[in-house]
Amino acid sequence: MTTYTLNSNIRSGDDSDVQHVTVGDTVEVTVLTGYTPSVSTLVNCSASRVTTNGSGSLSSTLFTVTPTSGGAYSALLYQPYQANTYTLTGSATGSAGTTIKDTKFLTVGTYFSATGYGNPYHGNIYETIGGGADTTLTDLYAGSSVRNLYYNTSSNTLTLQINDAQSNVVNNVWDYLTIDGNTFTRFEATFTQVSAYKTWTWTSVSNPFPSNGNTIPFTFYTGSLTYQFAVNIRTGTTHQTATKNVVAGDTIITDALTSWAPAVAVNSLAPVNCTASVTVTNPGVASNTVFTVVPTGPGAYSARFGSAGRSFTLSGTSNAQAVGGITSGTVDFGFEQYDVSGNVVVDSREATETFLEIATGLSIYLLPPNVGTSTYDWTGCTGVTSQADLDDNYVFERTDGGGWNLFVTEFNHTRTYISPGTVRFTWNGACRNAWTGYPITCTAFHGVTNVFNVLAIGKTL
Repeated sequence: MTTYTLNSNIRSGDDSDVQHVTVGDTVEVTVLTGYTPSVSTLVNCSASRVTTNGSGSLSSTLFTVTPTSGGAYSALLYQPYQANTYTLTGSATGSAGTTIKDTKFLTVGTYFSATGYGNPYHGNIYETIGGGADTTLTDLYAGSSVRNLYYNTSSNTLTLQINDAQSNVVNNVWDYLTIDGNTFTRFEATFTQVSAYKTWTWTSVSNPFPSNGNTIPFTFYTGSLTYQFAVNIRTGTTHQTATKNVVAGDTIITDALTSWAPAVAVNSLAPVNCTASVTVTNPGVASNTVFTVVPTGPGAYSARFGSAGRSFTLSGTSNAQAVGGITSGTVDFGFEQYDVSGNVVVDSREATETFLEIATGLSIYLLPPNVGTSTYDWTGCTGVTSQADLDDNYVFERTDGGGWNLFVTEFNHTRTYISPGTVRFTWNGACRNAWTGYPITCTAFHGVTNVFNVLAIGKTL
């Protein structure tokens, strides 16, 4: 358990602090007081005070507060002399909020790039600090291992790849990945899969890795987390909003500067798919409010608190928690169906592969270079992970008379893999005289429209 130490002075006015803790932690506040104060209102905590020189106007009080259960808590120390108060508020995270599923250690290195920057040094992964190299994830996916964990400084993306040697790497057995203390939620990553490995990609994120040579932990968790916001609806913008996507059961704590005693569900907006509560301290012109929201199930959620004139609305998507447990390396359940000769014709243990239609009527108009826009980056190519994957496992069916583009003709746009899910189309025509066939200067008349239906081949369902 942790003891937090704070300092305050209420000899000449009110004061307050916010301290977020874990259940069982203790907050000790040394308060400069006048005479002998008393412990007043308590919410979700126990508190005591020890005052020295209590008979004088320059006394000192040790105010000790211990939250007793998960959620918002508050404690008030009241000084009758000049009617001053000290208020401590915060949130307490349940001690069983998260469960560690697997931990590895990574010595940071630089990945060699074909563009020539960086150096050909790779980081190594270990089971323990100082131990031998070990990429297996025994406690998460039995028989599988880490293939890659890296950050791309050009695209600001973080990529995790796990080898799927046992066909047991699925997207529902962990909720959070922490890298050197930086948390990444599974549901905010793009999940893609090929037969050999599975990939999670986080976009527009900061680099979680320190400099080369440092050894850091990365850990997979299941369970609930607590998030904090801070807002001011006492002044400034009258109606404020924030969005936070979470896992069902997570707690979102908003520390708010308010006036008087705001309430939940103002302006007829009742909590949706969540519970919501407020704890108000010093309910006057300059009050403080802790707004606690806990999404209760998968789907959209929202909650609002405040008054008719000023409010704060929190909304987002609540995702289902991971199923937890170790995923077996061998699937020994399912059913089989045989023909009259005893041959297996259906085996539910085998992944099903088929054609998946991922786009219809995709229309792309491009102009020759030096005339206008000659390229287009399409971000809807779900599951594509490389140029080879694009070439081997995707069909672009021309529906505007151009036919199939498996064999690129001069008026089919070329297609190039850019990043997971993104493919670049490039104008690939030839500007010729319509009657003679001789080359001529390209103009806007040589713009070409390709319309496609896009199919993925052999992608595992």
